[in-house]
Amino acid sequence: MNNTTISNIGLNSGALNASGTQKKTPDSESFLQLMIAQLQAQTPLEPVDNDRMLEQMSNFSSMEQQQKLNSNLTTLLEFQSILARLDGLSQGSAWIGKEVDYVGQDNKTQSGTVESVRIDEHGQTLVKVSGKEVPIATIIGVRGAKSSDSDSAADSK
Repeated sequence: MNNTTISNIGLNSGALNASGTQKKTPDSESFLQLMIAQLQAQTPLEPVDNDRMLEQMSNFSSMEQQQKLNSNLTTLLEFQSILARLDGLSQGSAWIGKEVDYVGQDNKTQSGTVESVRIDEHGQTLVKVSGKEVPIATIIGVRGAKSSDSDSAADSK
């Protein structure tokens, strides 16, 4: 095997992704194929240097550890996102039936009664206040529910 063959293995050994295009990041299989090709292509008069081989093995090990770390960080970020949504739902659901003040789109303070809470497609918590959905981050105050005149008349009897 000559150097051209080694170069072709190095260039063509990347795995294909779901769309059929070649990945840009090296994976462990392509690294091992390249290293095996180098070993097979060495001549008896010029063997691969041991220091260079150890350096390549070290690089391979580092690459695998980085891939594992990236995978773990991605999983952690997904869990944090889920916890943030649950926290928003929990906080917002505690306000259902209560009167809240919020800053509207015109930067004026508005108020109304919380009817429901939901998470939108972007992961933002929205609170439905008197028929209008507002981001939970715009709420600046919470009060107990207003009692209606019929409720207070019934309580006085």
